[in-house]
Amino acid sequence: MTLTNSVDGDTILRGKLTVTGAVAVPASSFGNDEMTTADPIAVTKQDHLIVATYSVVDGADIAATTGDGFLIHTVHGTTATVLGIEAVCADCPEGGDKTFTVDLKKAGSGVAATTMLSAPIAFGTATTDYVALPGTLSLTALTNEQSLLVVVAVSGSTGNQGQGLVVTVRLTEDYA
Repeated sequence: MTLTNSVDGDTILRGKLTVTGAVAVPASSFGNDEMTTADPIAVTKQDHLIVATYSVVDGADIAATTGDGFLIHTVHGTTATVLGIEAVCADCPEGGDKTFTVDLKKAGSGVAATTMLSAPIAFGTATTDYVALPGTLSLTALTNEQSLLVVVAVSGSTGNQGQGLVVTVRLTEDYA
């Protein structure tokens, strides 16, 4: 038979509390008021939100990246998880067949760059200026010393190429 004990009101324990089973804590039990500078959570016990970006200034044609791509972040913790990617173009391609794509790759020492997206994010003449286009991640996991690369590819020969690009990648990383 399971016993349930209930205590109404505040309770103060002077000494050690040992719990041998699971502890159920109501939502919103711990917030900013409980996390003080006198008793903070150690940085080693936190996941860190990182926002890594790649950009091309508005007024400059978007061009293909070279090599494996443009390095935007290297993991310093034991692990990291990519949460999402989006790209925004200020002036999308117009008046012809010019297009460009944005891909996200991961690479490491002795490991070739591998795409992390199901398909590159595509911009063409039908794309609306200043609309964020999300990428669909097929891989999300990263390990220590792996790097994130943004790869831009361009195509077409007529019309105006896109100008002004911001690629934003959000990830969490544990502390090393």
